[in-house]
Amino acid sequence: MRTKPTYKQKLFVQEYIKNKGNGTQSALKVYNTTDDNTARMIASDNLTKPIVQQELKTLLQRKELQLDRFTNKLSDIVGSEPSKGYSGSDIVEAVKTGLKLHGVLQDRKTVTSYNLNADLEKLSTYDLIERHKKLTKDTEAILHDDNE
Repeated sequence: MRTKPTYKQKLFVQEYIKNKGNGTQSALKVYNTTDDNTARMIASDNLTKPIVQQELKTLLQRKELQLDRFTNKLSDIVGSEPSKGYSGSDIVEAVKTGLKLHGVLQDRKTVTSYNLNADLEKLSTYDLIERHKKLTKDTEAILHDDNE
């Protein structure tokens, strides 16, 4: 098992922070792909790897990216005028990005993925029908949530 991230994984994490937590854009920049779907899959795969998560955590421990810096800044914004040259929304957006990178602020939309690599030929007709019903129901629920 690998104990250090690869060069590309390190670059991916750096780009992930630069891109405000946008894994797809980070993968497009670092990996040899121009396809958004491929980049999204690469990003998702990277972000589930403990070695990549640890690299992200390590970078987020740097003084300028520590969580308390963002929460303190948020408190300061509530009671003060925006910094010269930046609007209040610029500062709030930067703080939101920091909180998101630390996992404190979650995106409203969550993505559910399924492993469809099961050997379907080995399933009985009943099991196939039940699986189809469940996947259809889950898909309709996701589509229904997106339309709200």
